[in-house]
Amino acid sequence: MDLKFYWKSGEEEMSHSRRNFFRNAAFAGTGILGWAESVRAALRGAEPAGETKKNSRSAIRGGPPVRMITPDIGDLPFEMDGGVKMFRLVAEPVKQKIVAWKIIDAWGYNGRCPGPTIQVT
Repeated sequence: MDLKFYWKSGEEEMSHSRRNFFRNAAFAGTGILGWAESVRAALRGAEPAGETKKNSRSAIRGGPPVRMITPDIGDLPFEMDGGVKMFRLVAEPVKQKIVAWKIIDAWGYNGRCPGPTIQVT
């Protein structure tokens, strides 16, 4: 990576150079950190982040499915139709209080935002 710095008179040119410096420094730092993580993963014998073998999740897990726990949010009720879970989910506009003095208009499911948790397993 080739970094060039120019000192020019005038606030606009100096500000532009400063922005370029920080942008280039961020890109360089991100690249170095990503490379270091790949090296660490190789030394551990693990796969780098984001790279997985085909069907590795099923090979590692091997047990029953894990139930998702969402505090303060209920599960979406369902009915069984043969061996299939049937859910009723309705998207609709809702009013959501985000702090004591602020209510926003949002899209929610079954009258709530966030909507209920869907347990599919």
